[in-house]
Amino acid sequence: MTERVPAAAGRRRPWIVFALEDTLLDTRAGRLAVIHALSGATPADVAAFEATGEYDDPWIIARAAGTWVRAGRPRPIPSGGWRVVVNQCGGDPGDLAIKARTLSELRGWKAEAPRVDATRLVRLAELAQLAVVTGRDRTALARAEGVLGYHFGAATTAEDGLRPDPQVVLRHGPNGHYIGVTEADRATAGAARFVFHDATKGLAPIVDRMIQKLTPVDALPIVPQEI
Repeated sequence: MTERVPAAAGRRRPWIVFALEDTLLDTRAGRLAVIHALSGATPADVAAFEATGEYDDPWIIARAAGTWVRAGRPRPIPSGGWRVVVNQCGGDPGDLAIKARTLSELRGWKAEAPRVDATRLVRLAELAQLAVVTGRDRTALARAEGVLGYHFGAATTAEDGLRPDPQVVLRHGPNGHYIGVTEADRATAGAARFVFHDATKGLAPIVDRMIQKLTPVDALPIVPQEI
């Protein structure tokens, strides 16, 4: 006979907080779509600019790549950052941040895709308290939730605070787990003393492990054993 220890009654459900961008959602396709609309740059063009190691802002890439594309894509890409590129290639389009945000809100988000299925999130929500952190406003979060097929009952949006401020997670609970991919995510978890989980290589395996760990023993299937 197999003995099983039942879960403790009234077990407190832990907080599990997800970053939205590039953790729950793959946003790269949306950024590439906006960069192309702003500059004509292809994904291969964007990769070439990223490979220089001189660009960490997609809208700055759009600014530099637009002048570079119109100049006939001269190789190698001028080193020294976007100012050198626009000076050598000419036709600086100026700051594209406002246009980029507008395009992102109009159509860029439609190219985004979930990095985990909603069924897993629903199951995890039965075992833990879930929250999401995003640099977007509440309207944009609602659109993202539509893409995910899952609505979070607790959320921190741009109106509430931005990473790496630890309050973006502490406002949900005094401790827990934080799942993200960026250095800002890691810093947020560290400052809040939340356990950090790096989802760079995949989110579904992390969620599956959490579901397995949190599932009460008496809810697991019984596997007969010979005695």
